[in-house]
Amino acid sequence: EWEDHHCFVWLPWLCNKYGLECLDIRHPWIEYLKRYNLNASELLADGVHPNQWGNWLMATIIQWYLRYDPSFPVDPFNLTTSYIVGKNAFFVNGKLTLRIDGNRIDLIALNPTKAGASSAKI
Repeated sequence: EWEDHHCFVWLPWLCNKYGLECLDIRHPWIEYLKRYNLNASELLADGVHPNQWGNWLMATIIQWYLRYDPSFPVDPFNLTTSYIVGKNAFFVNGKLTLRIDGNRIDLIALNPTKAGASSAKI
């Protein structure tokens, strides 16, 4: 079947190629259905997409993979840029301006007890 090839051959190959962890969703989903004597349709809204119960199960399975694993590389594709104020980012006229290419910014205060109120415009 195409689905089996996709899930058990192609996705693991793709993940291996790019150094990514492959999440096994199908086996835990099937085991859950068997354990509770359910049909897949009971967890689906329209025969394809999960309903509220199916979303809960999917989130429960995925959360097993959301963990810190020190064996994983930090940034294998160099997609992250760290700016350190005073080193490679500077305040000019009371403003910190950064040019970014991406869709996410994490601001981390090194000493949050000394941090004052601030605002950000993106």
